[in-house]
Amino acid sequence: MGIATVSYIIREVCEAIYNKLGPQYLSVPSNSAGWLSIAEEFQSKWQFPNCLDAIYGKHINISPAANSGSYYYNYKHSHSVVHLAAAGPNYQCLYADIGTNGRTADGGIWKKTSLLKSIEKEELGVPSPTPLLLGVDPIPLVEN
Repeated sequence: MGIATVSYIIREVCEAIYNKLGPQYLSVPSNSAGWLSIAEEFQSKWQFPNCLDAIYGKHINISPAANSGSYYYNYKHSHSVVHLAAAGPNYQCLYADIGTNGRTADGGIWKKTSLLKSIEKEELGVPSPTPLLLGVDPIPLVEN
């Protein structure tokens, strides 16, 4: 299948999932209260303080397009695109980035996401650093 065809199928499937599950399923908090609620759930359920989300990347093997060279070739010696997702404490998907070429390192994928850009622009209301339970010094909230 061509890249345009696959892109169309992926977009259609994602829209169907989003329409079926609703906006609460794939929803990045937009204010401090939402992030603090997630951090409290990570603390109570997983004993992980000051955690905003759990990030995971998965290589999806593909047949590369003709003349694509090593663009999709990854360290596992296959061709892939990467699906990066940020999940909440109850396994809900908060954010997804799909389609980065497989040769890109995890840090490079993270740096290009709209989630990081929104956090850096302070558009999502990520809370200020707070002390841990028995601590005094403020510690930044993290993405695991």
